[in-house]
Amino acid sequence: MMSMDKNKETTPVLSDANIKLPIEIGIVGRFDAKLLKHNFRRVMIPTEYGLMDRAFYGEVDGRTILVIYGRFDKTRSLSEDINFEKTQAAFNTAGIKTIIGTFVTGGIQKKYDIGSVFIISDLVGIGGYRQSLYKKTGFKNVDMYKPFCDELRSALIKGAKECDFEVNSSGIYVCFHGYPRIETKAELDHYENMGWDIVGQTLDPEATLARESGCCYAAVAVTIDDPKTRGEFLSGDEKARKKTQNAIPEGRIKTTQVVFNTIKHIPPLKRRKCVCGHKFHSEKSHFRYLPDYILDSK
Repeated sequence: MMSMDKNKETTPVLSDANIKLPIEIGIVGRFDAKLLKHNFRRVMIPTEYGLMDRAFYGEVDGRTILVIYGRFDKTRSLSEDINFEKTQAAFNTAGIKTIIGTFVTGGIQKKYDIGSVFIISDLVGIGGYRQSLYKKTGFKNVDMYKPFCDELRSALIKGAKECDFEVNSSGIYVCFHGYPRIETKAELDHYENMGWDIVGQTLDPEATLARESGCCYAAVAVTIDDPKTRGEFLSGDEKARKKTQNAIPEGRIKTTQVVFNTIKHIPPLKRRKCVCGHKFHSEKSHFRYLPDYILDSK
């Protein structure tokens, strides 16, 4: 993990960091060069899910930004053990209602080469995740018919047009359960036949938790393999091995460029007309465990 503070004890807690809340935009990703260029400073954010110590605050193009550096706490863990709730709780503490996620993924469709970039347009969740920040207050199924904010996706597409590489303005991400294995050939063939474009393990529940908290959410992904390279890699091809090894750092350069080009295009929250559920949890549940005439008499 990147370290910008030589002395952890000097890192302020968000509430003591002289930062005006709410912060406008939250981003999940690894942006070492940009954090240094824009003088982001590390802050600690206590949450009921643990201390978020991977948070960095800064300003870009006149917008206030909170970056959560990656998804792992100190050591890489299983996807199902990632503390997604802590990340969303940190954004909620900062008052953030606009979130962008960045992802490295596997490629499914043969027409896309390794290193292809997508502004994700839809999600297929087959990982069976059950994370929620609101179980204690009574569950409510989140409406994910359109999982990504149209206005935030439009901003990403505008930012992508300023890049010096091609970016696909849509793509379907299928979320696989992961450990203890990756996808079989039959599974990938099935995904291809279904028309899905990329596969990963972390977009869901991240997108669901954002919607549950009433946030606008969108995501950009880059592929770190493709069907052809995958086959060459498995056959022991040295060039394919090096290509795959280099795909993650090279891919992150691309997603970083898309995201930071996008910031100036994101409309202020008060001007948006999206239906991302900013007041989702202000609605009361109509669940009753007894008839009203009994409950009303108590």
